[in-house]
Amino acid sequence: MTRKTQSTQRGARERVIAVLEHRQPDRVPIDLGGWQSGISYETYEPLKKFLGVDAPTRLEERNQGLAWVDEEVLDRFGVDTRYIFPKLPSDDDLVIREDDQYTDPWGIVRRRPKGSHYYDIARAPLEGKDRDAVESHPWPYGGLPYEEEAMRAELARQLGSGCALFSCLAGVFEQATYLRGMEEFYTDVYTDPSMFEAILDKVLEVELSMYERFFGIVGEHLDVVQFWGDLGSQKGPLIDPDHYRRYIKPREAALVEYTKQNTSARVCLHTCGSAYAFIPDLIDAGYDLLNPVQTTALDMEPVRLKREFGRDLVFWGSIDTQSTLPFGSEQDVRAEVRAKIDTLGDGGGYILAPCHNIQAGTPARNVAAMYDEAQRYGVYG
Repeated sequence: MTRKTQSTQRGARERVIAVLEHRQPDRVPIDLGGWQSGISYETYEPLKKFLGVDAPTRLEERNQGLAWVDEEVLDRFGVDTRYIFPKLPSDDDLVIREDDQYTDPWGIVRRRPKGSHYYDIARAPLEGKDRDAVESHPWPYGGLPYEEEAMRAELARQLGSGCALFSCLAGVFEQATYLRGMEEFYTDVYTDPSMFEAILDKVLEVELSMYERFFGIVGEHLDVVQFWGDLGSQKGPLIDPDHYRRYIKPREAALVEYTKQNTSARVCLHTCGSAYAFIPDLIDAGYDLLNPVQTTALDMEPVRLKREFGRDLVFWGSIDTQSTLPFGSEQDVRAEVRAKIDTLGDGGGYILAPCHNIQAGTPARNVAAMYDEAQRYGVYG
């Protein structure tokens, strides 16, 4: 059982800022609750029971089935981050149903098959289409129908926590794969580069229009903005690094620059898998943090990452959600936490979090052990 802590009210944001500035804080900052460091609602229910927390479970993100983490849990785990997102849907919008399907604002059809934990892409609206379809597609310029008053109220509440304020947003590359379909998008770069570039350009254009309003409300208060865009599998890159440099990097650099001009935030790229081949380009594109640091993937050894890139990047995540958390013992979990703090956290520059979301079926005792050990062992000097 994790002890009650007041750390989120005492220097939490300063702790995170120290790490973002590559200074050593009083202890390693701890994160839980984003769209890439959250927790499945199927695991959150037994976790609350384990902790003795009596509160109804609210869904925070539908596609991945993520729970909204209650303040009592965040405080108990010493979490130093809080999140705000561009749209605050009503509770009715976030309901998980068996064999369910819906169309998102980009026109992408998402379906949750019976027995699945996730909403998968069932139809990519630009799959099989030509350049004319790119221009005529009903793009969501200006973004979603923001509930601005609710967003301002949520901003005030989160700022009152004394924690660092984070957000997670769609990046250029991965959003393009959703629209075109992964197989076709990856072949376009060889067979129809003009189509490849046209989709990337349109996604960037639309995202800048979407984020303008959001940044106008919360931008000056944000400490970290994370864009997601998976570049790697567990065995290597998903796309040729030369193609990344030629086509994707310039668009992502423009998104990073726009974010830094319109917010007070550092910018993170969330990319699963083997990201090693891209890291120098990520740094050159302006990214300040790398998440989720999947150290079980090819070339992602934590000692190597810290040695080669620790002066330029803050590492965020890395606690294994594929093996250690769901299948290891409490001792295994604690040992991994200590090892990652010793390597990635050496001298600062590390935010401890799960390597992607905590999956359904993960034992509550292991989740508690991760955060308990982070608070216990993560204290510097």
